Amino acid sequence: MGSILRVANGALHCERPQAYKTAMTDLLHEALDALQRLPPERQEYIARAILALADESEPEEIDPEHLPAILEGLAQADRGEFASDQTVGALLRRLRE
Repeated sequence: MGSILRVANGALHCERPQAYKTAMTDLLHEALDALQRLPPERQEYIARAILALADESEPEEIDPEHLPAILEGLAQADRGEFASDQTVGALLRRLRE
């Protein structure tokens, strides 16, 4: 029996998706099917994000001096307080100077 995986156009494809479906939820299977239709560079970007989210290693330690600022940023996000596009644009322009 040959491999169920093949590479085509720089992307990995599963010849028999049912072979891996039993270990995944239906939603994850649907997501992977959708990813196969994306260009390779988008697949790479999303694959890296998935691997980062699935990483079960210990999180990096936070410098105690930075903890109050991080907690305040998280609280702002919880309240829906985000920088406007104008504010972000102005910051990016300043950083490019």
